Amino acid sequence: MANNLRPKIDTTTSSKTMFPEAIERAKFLDKYLIDNGKPLGPLHGLPISVKDGFNIKGVPSTLGYILFQSYPVPEENSPVIDILLSLGAIIHVKTNVPQTMMDTLWWTVFVRKKGRTRDPWQHDSAAIAMPYKNIARKTSLRLGFIAEDPAHPVAPPIARALETAFQRLAAAGHEVVKMSEFPSPAEAANLCWSFYLTDPQNTTSKIIEQGGEPKVPAISLTWENPKLPNVDMDEYYNINTKRRELKAEWHKMFVEQKFDAVMLPAYMDTAPAHDKYGTVCYTAFANLLDVISGSGDSVRSRESRKGPTKPYCSELKALFYLLRTLML
Repeated sequence: MANNLRPKIDTTTSSKTMFPEAIERAKFLDKYLIDNGKPLGPLHGLPISVKDGFNIKGVPSTLGYILFQSYPVPEENSPVIDILLSLGAIIHVKTNVPQTMMDTLWWTVFVRKKGRTRDPWQHDSAAIAMPYKNIARKTSLRLGFIAEDPAHPVAPPIARALETAFQRLAAAGHEVVKMSEFPSPAEAANLCWSFYLTDPQNTTSKIIEQGGEPKVPAISLTWENPKLPNVDMDEYYNINTKRRELKAEWHKMFVEQKFDAVMLPAYMDTAPAHDKYGTVCYTAFANLLDVISGSGDSVRSRESRKGPTKPYCSELKALFYLLRTLML
């Protein structure tokens, strides 16, 4: 295993490589397998990269800020790192994250914990100390389907992909309900950004300035949106109240409709040019609702073989993001 770990990666995407440590980890896992006759866990020997938003003991964590390179290194791992290591993983590199972890690619920063750990509260103080439920796997699902929010109409390629997904899911035996009335994702997303901008002291801007780095264009486009002014602590109480109201609306929809999941676009258009993404309108509100969520690619775009369909699309990806799944 150790001989197979010689790095062949593009280090420009990496904020910190840990190849010598990874080789030593692989040697340890090789010996463990020989001595015990079984792997350490289901991820035994699997090389894994992690985003620079996660702490690794003795390794710098920048969180997307140049200034943080000069900060003391973490003295302990993030919970998810301990979990990955306990399952046998080999962490060989930390990959770059966007400035503030909130620009065009900010969704790539947050990595969901895959699989199960028996007692997560032993690793993470934020986890609830209760066991997982064993739920029988369903052969078919009842799915809510939101084609678009009127406040953010989707482009024709996205509409076509959504319709194709609808038809394929129905053909696979799932009950898919096209929804005409639903809580507004746009309203929830705007409220979500109000929480992000609760920074009366402009801490984020100060950190960027102290690091001597310019703000990337996407930060000015989204973080400094004049329609979303900074929230002071008095207003913070009000937006928390509004958040509870919106969560109740979405919860009511799930319960009354008996949905297993709700699907909607991940974005209203195909891939825009760099730094032209703008405010995240369809996905940010999953954080506001505090629900399990994910996104994935779907149908191949026919336009991708013909070139861009709009001037601002310098690159039109062959596969584009389609679904954002929300579950109770």
